[in-house]
Amino acid sequence: VIALGVTGLVWDHERQVTRKELRSQFDFALRETVSRVEQRVATYELMLRGVQGLLSTTGLNNCNAVRRYVETLQLDANFSGIKVIGLIENVAPEQKSAHESAMRKLGFADYTIHPQDESGLFTPVIQHEPFMGKHRVPLGLNVWADPVRRLAMEKARDSGMAAISGKVALSVDQPTNMAPPAFIMYLPVFADGQARESVDQRRSALVGWVFDPFHILDFMASLYGKQAPGIDLAIYDDVNLAAPALMYHSGNSPSSDVSRAKESFSAHEYMVVAGQNWTLA
Repeated sequence: VIALGVTGLVWDHERQVTRKELRSQFDFALRETVSRVEQRVATYELMLRGVQGLLSTTGLNNCNAVRRYVETLQLDANFSGIKVIGLIENVAPEQKSAHESAMRKLGFADYTIHPQDESGLFTPVIQHEPFMGKHRVPLGLNVWADPVRRLAMEKARDSGMAAISGKVALSVDQPTNMAPPAFIMYLPVFADGQARESVDQRRSALVGWVFDPFHILDFMASLYGKQAPGIDLAIYDDVNLAAPALMYHSGNSPSSDVSRAKESFSAHEYMVVAGQNWTLA
């Protein structure tokens, strides 16, 4: 009886030690994932700021300068996860006809701003690089007409900082329920030499946005390092953990064995990523 009792105490002690070690590894994996996401977003924001700086000196309509700049970035080699870099122009309602005529003279014969928006504001996509492949964003697309995209653009404009949208389906994907989850990062472009200390000044000085669209699967695949084995990771848009808000699921589900399920851990980490709330589960 004494021997069995001692054995039981030793077994319970080892079990607790093992559980503490597993919990420590789990917490580290969660913190590491959060850090990797934040670092990757910061890298993409820094890249967009380079484009923003170029546009502040050359102007929003210098297509050749933007094209050469993006070519030197070598997106596939240096910025895995980014497929295109796009430009959006802030067009006043009274300038719509003149803007469309100017774009047609540049060689885009069928260019027109679409769809119309009830607010009467126009923010068409005027350029995206590289201008080829399946990731071509339709020129003239009035991004302001989509409330999810508009909210992120407003955040970027008013703060002067990068902002990402909520969960969206990209215009390059087929309009079906099976379109892969995506998000878009926006950075405002202001007229050179104009004050932008206040919100009103930034709104007055705004000439457009530079943006990056991301499929969440490409974004997660671009993170450095590997996900720890045995961990099931999910990312939700905002703090809502309902199925429609699910953006990413690793699929690395732990064993369904009941005995192991009792030893499992779970945690939620709330992040603010470029102005947008994400929940890592």
